[in-house]
Amino acid sequence: MLSEVLKPVGTLIIIIVAEFLILFFNLNNIYERNAFKVSINNQELYVYYSEQYRSVIFPFLLDARNSVHSPNAVIPVINKVEYSENMELDLTEFEVYHKKSNTRDSAEGWYFSSKYNYKETRMQDVKLIIKRKGNILYDGDYIKNISSYIVEPGRYFFQVKTRRKINFYTTVKTHMNFNVIVDGDKYE
Repeated sequence: MLSEVLKPVGTLIIIIVAEFLILFFNLNNIYERNAFKVSINNQELYVYYSEQYRSVIFPFLLDARNSVHSPNAVIPVINKVEYSENMELDLTEFEVYHKKSNTRDSAEGWYFSSKYNYKETRMQDVKLIIKRKGNILYDGDYIKNISSYIVEPGRYFFQVKTRRKINFYTTVKTHMNFNVIVDGDKYE
């Protein structure tokens, strides 16, 4: 009778230990950071990145999270673009590979360098928020043409959220934030 009780408990312990090892070794794979290019009207912008890695096997039981922030968070950069009737926001995501070994073993995925090859990839599940003077002008799926929301010179705040799967149980959420001053010194 005791062996009948211990058999399922032993199996459960083995499953929990195996899941813990999977989560421990795959919690934060810093070598799979993708690079992003963000531009308005073909003018590249400086962007603050934040990534959250989440590995889930049993929701609420084994759910591991870890966050990574880009080091450019302390660099105060103001993006300035000229106003035009046709304002386009371009977002491009790249996988990063070493040129010599063609492996994804770079923790410098956020930076563009001649040491790496970049393979454009399809962005998944992209959301966009545009704000001005504390008011939300747009909140929804990514749109390329933002002309109907950038209707006058001023300062605009953009937030882009993407999500991609690394493997069966790990997802990465990337948050990109940036400010844009349209028409330079004419902002409020």
